[in-house]
Amino acid sequence: MEAAVFTAKEDTIIDRIITALVMMLILSIAAPATSTAATFEEFALLDLINDYRAGKGLGELVLSERLTQAAAGHSRDMAAKDYFSHKSLSGADFSDRIKAAGYTYNTALGENIAAGQWRAADAFAAWKSSPGHNTIMLGKAYKAVGLARAYDADAKYQWYWTADFGGVVDVSVRAAKYSEADNWAYQYIQWLIKQGMLSGYPDGSLRPENPITRAEFSTLVAKSFKISAGGSKVFRDTKRHWAGDYIAALADLGYISGYGDGSFRPDGLITRAEMVKMLVQAGGLRARAGASSFSDVSDHWARDYITIAASNGIINGYADGTFKPNAGCLRSETATCVYRMVND
Repeated sequence: MEAAVFTAKEDTIIDRIITALVMMLILSIAAPATSTAATFEEFALLDLINDYRAGKGLGELVLSERLTQAAAGHSRDMAAKDYFSHKSLSGADFSDRIKAAGYTYNTALGENIAAGQWRAADAFAAWKSSPGHNTIMLGKAYKAVGLARAYDADAKYQWYWTADFGGVVDVSVRAAKYSEADNWAYQYIQWLIKQGMLSGYPDGSLRPENPITRAEFSTLVAKSFKISAGGSKVFRDTKRHWAGDYIAALADLGYISGYGDGSFRPDGLITRAEMVKMLVQAGGLRARAGASSFSDVSDHWARDYITIAASNGIINGYADGTFKPNAGCLRSETATCVYRMVND
């Protein structure tokens, strides 16, 4: 067998090819196995932090996939296990979690956490008003950040934010992305918007992972079931509200009611129980055989409505057999339920 012989020029070309292949291998090993799709609110928080830093003459932070995975893991852990601390219940601190996510650089690291705020603007305001958190957001050594928000209806604060900061811009910055199409309910929301039943936001976003307010859901129900806007019932906080006419129409029909102080709290978040009652009444649903039973609704005021909705396949419970009637509803959940109603 003859040995392969190459010219100097061929040797150079081969060396370059080998070098390129080695670099591709290194990057494939270094890059995270999966990417975390950031949500609208997470990107909104990034913009708020960067605008704040720019106003102080500081450089922009880029979104790192590794840092985002570390932040997401901690937010989800706090939400699922119902605690609020920089130290995980396992004993790991933020630097441990960041390094475990593959961000192993010898550089400055920092972390901010927040609980109870579902809006990016509210989490940012909380950090800005806290000297320690504010210092981290304005850290000169930081070049990259990971942001994540998690939700659990049973947790004390329900919404949990984590921001992990680092001083190195690593290759994983290319993996972080924002795509609403990744949401499981995206097609349902799109369909409702095309039918004129639901509105997106002025910037063109849908924000399926955000909760829905009492006013927004009242409007969705009225439009979905072709209920004309307007009515005689006016709550003390809906007279000049943008959804006042839809709220009045549903109130006249008995589908919604206010609070003892005469208010409706239109900008408050609607609960799963309230959502189900409105859908059952507006759709004129009756109980069917084979309804699912939930372990946490036997004594709830909305038990019958929940039973009817479940028997019609409009709602589902959770894996642990609960329905969580007092939990808030996400836009994805409400859109799916309404879609099932109007397409039954």
